[in-house]
Order: sequence, then C-alpha cells, then structure tokens
Amino acid sequence: MTTLPSLTLLDAVNDMLLAIGQYGVNTVEISDVMDVSIAKSELVKVTRAFQTESFAFNTDLGQIMSPDVDGLIAIPSGVVRVHATDRSRNVSIRQHPEGGMHLWDGDNLSWEFSEPVECRVVWAYTFEALPPVAQQFAMISAARKFQQRVIGNPNIDQLLAQDEARARLTLQREERVNRNTNVLTQNPQMVRAYRGYRRGA
Repeated sequence: MTTLPSLTLLDAVNDMLLAIGQYGVNTVEISDVMDVSIAKSELVKVTRAFQTESFAFNTDLGQIMSPDVDGLIAIPSGVVRVHATDRSRNVSIRQHPEGGMHLWDGDNLSWEFSEPVECRVVWAYTFEALPPVAQQFAMISAARKFQQRVIGNPNIDQLLAQDEARARLTLQREERVNRNTNVLTQNPQMVRAYRGYRRGA
C-alpha cells in the first residue's frame, strides 16, 4: 500500500502562494522573490507561536533538568516553556547575564540550583517535524496571515478563516485523544480499571 508523504516546507509555501493566486516555486531558497520570503517567514512564525500552547506531541512530562558544576541549568535550544512538576515551585526561563537561556529560581531569586528539577517542558519543532494535523493547522493559519499581509482581500480572508477554524478543531480533537490515551497508559490504576471494563464489556 502506497502512503502519502508528510508535507514539506516547500509544499506549505506553495499552498500559501496559491491562496493569493500566485504560481508555486521549485525551492523556498529564493531571496529575490519577496512573496516567497514573506510566506516562509510567516510559516516559521506561526509554527513556533502556536506550539507555545503545549500539545501532547511537543510536551515532555517529568523531564529532569540537572544543574552544571556552577549550579546553573541551561535551557536547550528549541524549548519554549518550562514549568516545575511541583506546582509550588516558582521557576521560569530567563536570559542569563552571561548569555544563554537558563532556568531561574523565583522562590530564592537565584540562578543556582543545588539539585535537579523535574519539569514539564514544551518544545517548538520545525514545520516538517510536526505531525500531519499540526502541519495542516500551521499551514492554513500562516496562509491567512500571509494573505492579510500581502493583498488583504476580505473575501479570501473569510474563506481562510473558515479553513483555519476547521483545522484548529481537528487539532483539538486529536489533542483530546492523545491526552486521554496518555492518562490511560501512564496511570497504572487507570490501566487496570480500563482493562477490567473491557473484560466486562
């Protein structure tokens, strides 16, 4: 059985160009074609921005973040949000005075940690690394912003707004399924209860 490949950055940019009546291109590395550069820029911005909401596909629970020899906890590239698993702890991401993003201890007003911190970490992936439903939402949302910026046609905007709402709904449905599945598989009591239900069904 032949399956369809995932969308590429080029696929998305060409779809965005089509939304404003432009022809597609063979590569996104065209610096002298303004519309291509704008479309690519909007797609990158939307792809990063919407992922800050936190989804099952880009969120790691129980991530252990350990301090270095100086007690500092550097934030890896691509991380957009960090929260301590223990909600009573006040930690956040900040720019360290000597450079780079680090974890800040808001309780003690300090950069230094004496022990690892268990965190909920949210990552921002590239467009091509996203699951299909997330790619679809990012592409349509970026196409709408691209259209508003380049030609600003209210009729096209209305159509894209409807497509964006449907894509968002699909993404939210997928998220609910993934979150519920994670609850079942990560909680032993829920697993036993579910299996008992299935046997009795």
